[in-house]
Amino acid sequence: MWLFEKSSQVRFQLSMGAEISENQKGNITLLLAVICAATFSLYILSNDSESTRSRSKEIKVNRVVNDAQQMNLAAISYLSTMLEKDAHGVAALKIIDKQIIGNGNAFLSVDAGKANYKNLQASLLNSTMMQGAMTGHPPLPVTGNHSLTSLEILDQSQDPTFDIYDVRATTSVAVSKSRRPSRPVNTVARIKVAIQPPCDGYSMNNFCYFYGASGESCDTACSNHSRVYDDPGTDALSASDASCNQVLDHFGAPAGPISATRVHLIPIDMGCKYYNGAWVPTSRYNLTAANGSGSYAGGYRACACKTP
Repeated sequence: MWLFEKSSQVRFQLSMGAEISENQKGNITLLLAVICAATFSLYILSNDSESTRSRSKEIKVNRVVNDAQQMNLAAISYLSTMLEKDAHGVAALKIIDKQIIGNGNAFLSVDAGKANYKNLQASLLNSTMMQGAMTGHPPLPVTGNHSLTSLEILDQSQDPTFDIYDVRATTSVAVSKSRRPSRPVNTVARIKVAIQPPCDGYSMNNFCYFYGASGESCDTACSNHSRVYDDPGTDALSASDASCNQVLDHFGAPAGPISATRVHLIPIDMGCKYYNGAWVPTSRYNLTAANGSGSYAGGYRACACKTP
């Protein structure tokens, strides 16, 4: 108030041509200095406020982009697990000519050679930070809402040990006042999937079978082929006489009826086998129990084996 009163007095005296004393001149100079300082302070405060708002928005945008990049990496990692072959050389997905092929699941869907990864935890587009702090809109409920990350293969190659895929993951995020996805965030990474050796025995129903020598356990038979005993595959033969016969036929076991009855001293843990020995009738046997260590002189076991 004092500044405005002094300013009015100065303007009045100057307009009337009144003589100004040295003391008044000093007051005028002081007044002008105070006005300049106040104006400069207001300018600085205004700039600081604008700069603070700009930095705050930049931080929020960086957080959103970082969240999208993390989702991209999660999607690429999940795709990698879907491409890995199991012990039987089977993978949920495969890539042919840079096209993703196969059936998806609740987390990853496949369409037209590309895949979409679904984040089931929460949607970036519905996060409190993005909708509340950035857009000014109240956050939507996240229940049932998901963020999708698209996946496409940019290049594929192979070395003696791995299949190699260059993958681009893209998640769209909102970085303005619009709720609609408006900015794609891309992440490119390389996936390396170990190459499983082909089955050099007999492949059936995604299992790899070998025929043990007389009196040889499946553990030994599999080790002779640089593999390890595969319990589910061997049990699959024990559960089906037709499958047992099919494998024995392939390996040239003499034809004949198959028995599921334990005879004399034959162990019950040998599963599908052909027996040709002195103590029991020569025949095919398929006992329901099987393990890797079971063996008996004259017994030729059908063994499922897998890569270590």
